[in-house]
Amino acid sequence: MNRYQYHNHQKLNVRLDRVSRTTFCSLRRGVTVTELLIALAISATLLVAAMGAIDGSLRAYSINTVQADLSQKSRVALHRLTSDIRSSRAHSPVATSAVSSFTQGLIATDSAIVFFDADDREVTYALDTSSQELRVTINGNTPIVLLRGVTQFTVKMTPTQSATARRTAGAFDLLARADITLTVKRDLNDNDKDLKESAARQSLKLTTAVSPKQNVW
Repeated sequence: MNRYQYHNHQKLNVRLDRVSRTTFCSLRRGVTVTELLIALAISATLLVAAMGAIDGSLRAYSINTVQADLSQKSRVALHRLTSDIRSSRAHSPVATSAVSSFTQGLIATDSAIVFFDADDREVTYALDTSSQELRVTINGNTPIVLLRGVTQFTVKMTPTQSATARRTAGAFDLLARADITLTVKRDLNDNDKDLKESAARQSLKLTTAVSPKQNVW
């Protein structure tokens, strides 16, 4: 190896030694406080966003749970009521003023309806406003709670006349059509403690119409 080659070899060794020292020092350098604070801020932002998304999902799940439960209970109650009206006779409102309007041929609206079923039993569906319960009473016996959490129950009754009443110009004595409106909210006695407050305030409104088959057909 001549002098020129030796000199170049020494320069290369010096450069490699500098690179090695720089790399080693870079590897040993720790995280600074600024970098740590930035990482913490980013992590906190992501956690807040994740918690917001989870809370929204839980709230939506609670509301859907309440709506599904209310819908199922309300539809069962309405199905029983409409089935009874369809197969019964001698329908009438309960309130005196509504009865007077009904017999005069005017559409009467009441929060209760009374009729006789196929077994000739007197059946009354009525809303108890104090307890927010839809109750059914058979032959004056102890009322049976059909649905709780009811805030509105109205039956709009359209009257018609039987053949005898038409011949004798008598009063309107038959029900042509009943339009039923039912609004129900979550029962406060339900043991759903995990539901959000917004879900507990959810209400459901259902409407239906029914005609007694023997009055129409």
